[in-house]
Amino acid sequence: MRVAMLKQATRAALAVAAMLGAATMAAPATTTEGAATLDAVAKPRSDFGGGKSTPVSPRERRSFHRVNSFLASLSGDLGAHRRELAEHGLQIVSDIPTIAPTATDNGDISLPRPYVLYNTQQHRYFVTASFEWKSSADYWYFDGNCSSADNACNVGGKDGFGFRFNRRVINRVVEAAFCGRDNVGRNWSQFGCFEPTNPEENSSQGATYRAQDKLYETVVNPDYNLHTGVISMGIDVIPCGRTLQIFSRYGHGWDDTSLTGFDVSLSGFGMQWSDSDDHWVASSQSGTWTRAC
Repeated sequence: MRVAMLKQATRAALAVAAMLGAATMAAPATTTEGAATLDAVAKPRSDFGGGKSTPVSPRERRSFHRVNSFLASLSGDLGAHRRELAEHGLQIVSDIPTIAPTATDNGDISLPRPYVLYNTQQHRYFVTASFEWKSSADYWYFDGNCSSADNACNVGGKDGFGFRFNRRVINRVVEAAFCGRDNVGRNWSQFGCFEPTNPEENSSQGATYRAQDKLYETVVNPDYNLHTGVISMGIDVIPCGRTLQIFSRYGHGWDDTSLTGFDVSLSGFGMQWSDSDDHWVASSQSGTWTRAC
C-alpha cells in the first residue's frame, strides 16, 4: 500500500496551453461534478463576438504555442493572473471564483476549475484545464521504488489527466504539456517539460491523456515529471445564451497499478485500471461559461 509521507517542496510551475476555436452544438446542461458549487463568482466579459470558426492554420499553431510558453510560467489558478493575461491579449470569459477552488478526492493534488479564454489577437476561444501536486510536500516521493538516485524510475504504470464537457463542442485543436519541478537539487535530475502528441481521447466531448510518471528519488529536492500539467482545446464559440460546463479529472496509480484506458462522455469519465488497489482519482469543480450576447 502507498505510504503517505511529507517532504518539503517549493513551487511547481503550472502550465496552461492556449488554442483556438469558435461555436458549440447543443445538449442539455444538467450534470455537476466535484465539490460544492461556489455562490460568489466574478462575472468577466463573456462575449467577444463570434471569433473564428475556421480550421487552424500553421501560423496560428505557432502563435498559440508561444502563448502556451507564457502560460506555463503562471502557477496556480488562472483567475489570479488576469492582469498578466490581459497584457498578452488573453481574457477569461468563463466564471472566476472569488476564492480559488481546489476540489480533490485525496488532498495530494490541486485541480483548479477549468477556464474558457479568448485570445484577442488571434480571435479564438479555447478551454484549458490544469493540475498541480501540492507544493507543501512531495506526496509522490514514496510512490516510486527507485534502485538508485542516479536513475529515474517509473511510479507504477501510467497516470491520466483530462476534461469533459456537458455539451458537444466544435473541437479545432488539442495540446497538452506536463512538467517537473523547477527547483530540483541537481541539474541531471531535472525533467523539465514534455508535450505528449497522442491524446487518449480527442473529440467533441473532451480530451484525455495518459503518460508514464517518473521520479528522480534524490534526497534533496527530488523531481517528478508529472508535477504539473495542462490540456487546452481550441473550440468554436457557443451560441448566445447557452452554457458550457467543463470538468477535469486526474488518476494516479503506484506499485503495479496502471491506468489502462481513459475516455469521456457528456455524462462522465471512464477510467480503466489494471488493478483494483493502489490508485486514486481526483476531480475538479466545474468551470462554467454562459455566453451573454
